[in-house]
Amino acid sequence: MPDLELNFAIPLHLFDDETVFTHDATNDNSQASSSYSSKSSPASANARKRTSRKEMSGPPSKEPANTKSRRANSQNNKLSLADRLTKYNIDEEFYQTRSDSLLSLNYTKKQIERLILYKGRTSAVQQLLCKHEELLNLISPDGLGHKELIKIAARNGGGNNLIAVLSCYAKLKEMGFSSQQIIRMVSHAGGANNLKAVTANHDDLQNMGFNVEQIVRMVSHNGGSKNLKAVTDNHDDLKNMGFNAEQIVRMVSHGGGSKNLKAVTDNHDDLKNMGFNAEQIVSMVSNNGGSKNLKAVTDNHDDLKNMGFNAEQIVSMVSNGGGSLNLKAVKKYHDALKDRGFNTEQIVRMVSHDGGSLNLKAVKKYHDALRERKFNVEQIVSIVSHGGGSLNLKAVKKYHDVLKDREFNAEQIVRMVSHDGGSLNLKAVTDNHDDLKNMGFNAEQIVRMVSHKGGSKNLALVKEYFPVFSSFHFTADQIVALICQSKQCFRNLKKNHQQWKNKGLSAEQIVDLILQETPPKPNFNNTSSSTPSPSAPSFFQGPSTPIPTPVLDNSPAPIFSNPVCFFSSRSENNTEQYLQDSTLDLDSQLGDPTKNFNVNNFWSLFPFDDVGYHPHSNDVGYHLHSDEESPFFDF
Repeated sequence: MPDLELNFAIPLHLFDDETVFTHDATNDNSQASSSYSSKSSPASANARKRTSRKEMSGPPSKEPANTKSRRANSQNNKLSLADRLTKYNIDEEFYQTRSDSLLSLNYTKKQIERLILYKGRTSAVQQLLCKHEELLNLISPDGLGHKELIKIAARNGGGNNLIAVLSCYAKLKEMGFSSQQIIRMVSHAGGANNLKAVTANHDDLQNMGFNVEQIVRMVSHNGGSKNLKAVTDNHDDLKNMGFNAEQIVRMVSHGGGSKNLKAVTDNHDDLKNMGFNAEQIVSMVSNNGGSKNLKAVTDNHDDLKNMGFNAEQIVSMVSNGGGSLNLKAVKKYHDALKDRGFNTEQIVRMVSHDGGSLNLKAVKKYHDALRERKFNVEQIVSIVSHGGGSLNLKAVKKYHDVLKDREFNAEQIVRMVSHDGGSLNLKAVTDNHDDLKNMGFNAEQIVRMVSHKGGSKNLALVKEYFPVFSSFHFTADQIVALICQSKQCFRNLKKNHQQWKNKGLSAEQIVDLILQETPPKPNFNNTSSSTPSPSAPSFFQGPSTPIPTPVLDNSPAPIFSNPVCFFSSRSENNTEQYLQDSTLDLDSQLGDPTKNFNVNNFWSLFPFDDVGYHPHSNDVGYHLHSDEESPFFDF
């Protein structure tokens, strides 16, 4: 089918800014158009899973603090200032005077609201105002400033955090902790106790074989001081059980990590007798609520074995936040699912997620309705086997008839919804279908754009960049190629489009240029074997022969003749430690960078620990870190 040029006579009022897309948009996509890549393939699933409170099967008290913080921020942003003052019982005069004082110190309105408009922040505000100059003098030589002070103070106990920074900062620097590591340790509820625990236990921890970065990982949580105490108290017992330092770090580096270690010491012998090895125990317990996971395994092991689940499958089901509820759900729904044609392996796939217990409940609830709509068992498994899979099934039932009327078939619906946040993808398609059709996109092109984690945001981007597309006369296929490659393509277009327009570049030249400059996002889930699956995209999907590209004067970004991986680091460590002259020599270690290669081999060059931090720097791995204030890698 020939490319369709977009109909640019559509009034711009169709593309207003009122439509809200709530799904996380930081995860880019890995699918390039077949017109621009010889290796086009379905989008990969990203590793990091973000689920709402409704999707978390674990108890609310075990929800990660940063997840609750993001939810609180989102809810507060929907309230007026007066409502927020009332909600947190904050005197209006107090807010106004403190806000004016902070504005005079060059804090932004957003930073001020983040600090003041929460319960129990009076002390933090007062301490920041009283000790502001002293704090800035202490941290500014290390390149830190207002942003970091807000991050430290905008917590329960934030006033104590600021005082702890004043008293511990210099001492921690002498111990080998960087400024960014100190910020990571203290920026939590109870962060003051974290710093005190580190200074008090540093020598003992070093003698036990823990390095600075491992100490940072263990303590950088609400209750991190308790984590360190648990490590010092249980270290010898854990070593005697066969756990090494890195495994201890993985188990304890969570909110409630101290309880995780206690559960391991209490249940180790029973778990070993059940056939679980040390690494499997580590996997099961290395989650928020991991202690409950181990208890659920010991309580339900025999029943699960009798149902036909082996040790590895039990590990897969329970190694999640809320994993204990996953096992209970398996016991509860096992017979009903078997009667409906699901086998053991499919049950494992559906439940092995945060919120997996809700997935099984949803399958039981919606199974008959979906089968009536001609979805088979394997398609149901594909739809639900994600964080938020229960919402995916609900969305299929809700939007199926509308989508069928708009000529989407069952297979296309499955492709669009089978992702974390797939329910939002279907909603976005139904809400935006008519506009997209008027722009010249057919059903298959819409499917390709939205069939990703965060696919709903892709459609929003297409509408947002409509005026730019109009000025260059992009075809529908060219737009699909860009959006399926990476959202970074659109950022590059926004950044450079005027320069390219002035140089008279054609749409085809611009698309080729952007696709070479912006490699697709890697598939972090494809780590189960040494060879990527046929459906998994290559890290670097590009032509085997470099496409000639125009030379741009004063180009704001490097232009690569072949797609290569580059890092945009916002931390104190320079990108140059990874790159030499804006290139990365992968050929000698991985072969031709335009070919498929093993994800594990690639990341062995840039090893990340289990929470996303590079062990040799302060850089933060994009794929797992969830603190919006922290630096991240951008491919």
